[in-house]
Amino acid sequence: MKRSRRGSLVLLAVAALAILALAGCQRAPTEVTLGLLNASGMAWANTVELMQKQAEAYSAETGNKIKVEETLVPYANLHEKMLTEFVGKTGAYDMVSVVGDWMAEFIKGGFLQPFDDYLKKDAPEGYPAQFPPALMEMQTGPDKKIYGLPFHDGPIMFYWRKDLIADSANQAAFKKRFGYDLAAPKTWQQYLDQAQFFTKKGQMWGTMVAAKQGSQQLTYDFYILLFNFGGKIFDDSWHPVFNSDQGVQALQFYVDLIDKYKVVDPAVTTFDVPDKQAPILEGRVAMDWDWSHISMLSAQPDKSKVVGKLDYGTMPVLKEGMTPYTFDDYWVWTIPSSSKHKDAAYKFIKWQVSKKNDALTYSTGQGIGVRYDNYRDPDLLAKYPYMAGIDKALSVNYFTPPKIPEFAKVNDAIGLECSNAIAGKKSVKQALDDAFKAVDDVMKQGGYYK
Repeated sequence: MKRSRRGSLVLLAVAALAILALAGCQRAPTEVTLGLLNASGMAWANTVELMQKQAEAYSAETGNKIKVEETLVPYANLHEKMLTEFVGKTGAYDMVSVVGDWMAEFIKGGFLQPFDDYLKKDAPEGYPAQFPPALMEMQTGPDKKIYGLPFHDGPIMFYWRKDLIADSANQAAFKKRFGYDLAAPKTWQQYLDQAQFFTKKGQMWGTMVAAKQGSQQLTYDFYILLFNFGGKIFDDSWHPVFNSDQGVQALQFYVDLIDKYKVVDPAVTTFDVPDKQAPILEGRVAMDWDWSHISMLSAQPDKSKVVGKLDYGTMPVLKEGMTPYTFDDYWVWTIPSSSKHKDAAYKFIKWQVSKKNDALTYSTGQGIGVRYDNYRDPDLLAKYPYMAGIDKALSVNYFTPPKIPEFAKVNDAIGLECSNAIAGKKSVKQALDDAFKAVDDVMKQGGYYK
């Protein structure tokens, strides 16, 4: 069939436009805007500036033009905000930082994009060998699929002021008062003795906690004591057992630090994680259990008055010879199922967790990295020796939040009753028994048992 002159001109025009469009794309790659949802007021306090710098570096290095628009939400409101976005399928966010506690719930809800296809085709450098198994647990679903990559690590570490313990005057006075040598405490009784010894109201606190109801830390404080008093949250059949004798002893110890012995700032019932770090870094706390970002911040002269003065090791236990435990939780970059830019989000996440860019988190002072090859890099260890402690904490005797979709409800119930005990509204035993009833109902409704 003979083609008309007009038809030929139309085809030529279309082809020319296509060529021009392709040439234009080559000259000025399309810029993708990624919506990010993150927690405010955490260790990575300057996250907006950090993300902007990372986006600029990523665009320049890879040619994949992106910019980020980040929304920061206080931790106490973050879970609700995430659920609202996920259930509403708004597509407003392409990357969401999810704390490990909530991963099972969001995976079950179908809210998160599996990473498996991406990992098969274009895995991050050194994946999975360079990522500690402890940091791959919470984002692994019951279907064995992977729903994100870690980007900021815990774990909780035990800290003490080695300069105070080494001081000869302190050693002599402590031995005279308590009858044994002053050293890093190995039991909770030794810990209490030292907390009382070092407390000088208005000048120095023996220890510090974060006991604000609804905060991230209150229940974690209870869990770290619970395990190191010999208890557990659940038994092997998912029945709650935290109101055991060990649980009662653990919570009573916590309450007594605040109410009886008064070895903490009396304002701790208003403290969450960021609030307790200031007195530690200002040199007004003798001992503390806290996330590993404290080791990072304490080494920065512009942020810390205790540079070189903090030491760290395993948690105290109820009786010498018991196994010490640490609690590990971490943040995961996830991609919502409703994201409109999944491929671009994955490429940016993959770039962020490479060895080079993971190492940058240490130098910026904005977070703790997630890779073995950085934990063990001689040059990095020379600059940041605390990385060896993080590596060790991830290798021995750690526990993570239970991988159940109901864990946010469990946390809320336990946290409420811990607050009631601290406030003197209930005895420790009554508070834990009431928390047991609430958690038992949650687990029954979840179908774990009748």
